[in-house]
Amino acid sequence: MNNLQELQKKEFVILGAGPAGMGAAWELIRQGAKNITVIDRNDRVGGLARTFEFHGYRFDVGPHRFMTKYAEVEAIWKDILGSDLLKQKRLTRIYYDGKFFLYPLKIADAVWNLGFWKTFLAGLSFLKAKIVWRGREPKTFADWTVKAFGERMSQAFFRTYLKKVWGIEAHEVGTDWAGQRIKQLSIFDFFRKKVREFLWQEKTERIGDYFYYPKYGAGTFYQALQERLEKNGVKFLCNREITGVRRQHETI
Repeated sequence: MNNLQELQKKEFVILGAGPAGMGAAWELIRQGAKNITVIDRNDRVGGLARTFEFHGYRFDVGPHRFMTKYAEVEAIWKDILGSDLLKQKRLTRIYYDGKFFLYPLKIADAVWNLGFWKTFLAGLSFLKAKIVWRGREPKTFADWTVKAFGERMSQAFFRTYLKKVWGIEAHEVGTDWAGQRIKQLSIFDFFRKKVREFLWQEKTERIGDYFYYPKYGAGTFYQALQERLEKNGVKFLCNREITGVRRQHETI
C-alpha cells in the first residue's frame, strides 16, 4: 500500500477552526486525505480572525491584515478570494504625547516627534539597557522590548500598546511574540539603507509596506475556505465543546 492510499484510509480530527486548523485541513486535502472532521466551539470558523456583523456593520475581532513573505501562502489567499482580496498600502501609527508616530518605529520619525531632550533621554535609556542586558536573555515581552529599545521606549510605545489592544500585561507574554511582530531599531541599518538609496537609487518594497484585506472582512477568507473544503468532503462541526480525548494504545 502506498503513502497516498494510507493517507486516504486514515481519519483526521482537527480541534479548532482558526487559521491553524483551517490551514491543516487545507494541507491534508492537498496531500490527498479524504476523511477530515474539523470541530470548533464557536458558531463559525475563523477563530480569533472571525468577522461579526452588527447593525449592518462588519467588525474584525482579531487579526485583520494579511501579510506574508511566502508566495505559496499568498497564492492560496488569491485563489480562495479572487477579486475580493484587496491590496492596500499600510499606514499604522501610535498616538503618543499628542503626536502620531509611525509603527513599526522609524528612527527619523521618532527623533523628529520626540524632540532633542526626550530623544537624548531615550538614547541614554537605550545605552543603559545594552549594558544591563549584555549577555542576558529576556524571558517576557516586557524584558524583550526593554533590551531592544530601553526602558523609556518600551513603556511609551510597546507595553501600554499591548495592554490596550490585547488586554494582557507585557510580563505575561513570551518573547517569541515580540520577535515576530517588532523589528528592532538599528542605526547602522538606517544609514546603510539611506546610502544605498542615494547612491544606487535603490527602492525596495518591504513586506510591511502593504497588506491584503478581504473586501467584506478578514473572517470571510475562512468562510470561503470552509466552502472550498466542504466541497472536498471536509466535515465541520461548530458549536461543539471538546470535553476530553481518550487514548487507547495507538487509537484516539
